[in-house]
Amino acid sequence: MATSKSSWGALMVAAQRGTDLPEDCFLGADGLPTVDAQAVMSGGFLLPIAGYKGYGMALCIAMLTGVLGDWTLDPDIVHPYKALDAPGDNSYLMMAISVGCFGEAEGFKHRTDQVVRRVRQVPPAEGVERVWLPGEKEFQTERDRLAHGIPLAQGTVDEVRDLAAALDVELPF
Repeated sequence: MATSKSSWGALMVAAQRGTDLPEDCFLGADGLPTVDAQAVMSGGFLLPIAGYKGYGMALCIAMLTGVLGDWTLDPDIVHPYKALDAPGDNSYLMMAISVGCFGEAEGFKHRTDQVVRRVRQVPPAEGVERVWLPGEKEFQTERDRLAHGIPLAQGTVDEVRDLAAALDVELPF
């Protein structure tokens, strides 16, 4: 889960398209808010969700992934577009929880179903289609992309073609 207001992916798309970034989501290297993708890519930052509380969550996640996992902390991860010859270096945490240690699995399933039903009964705000559960949009997007392909910005297509040509790799498109 990203604990930032926006994402590196949104930054890459804005940089490729030459469009502005969402306001109040990024800082330039000077520490000032910016909507300029290049200013962020030249040493800027993503702002955390929920102000100082989001910063606290981000720091906790960094401790669990970078420190506990003895891996690279976020500020030390080399940006993937600045080191194309280097392998990816994101840190992560995988965790397994035995529901049985906390109570009966059937009770957990029942209570989870109650939560899902409750969320689905929330009336959406004006102009909003529906209230989504975490992961539902991504699941729906995955089904759509499997059926219809993955839309790519022309800048991304051009970049992949240039990289393939430089590496003498034939593309299927």
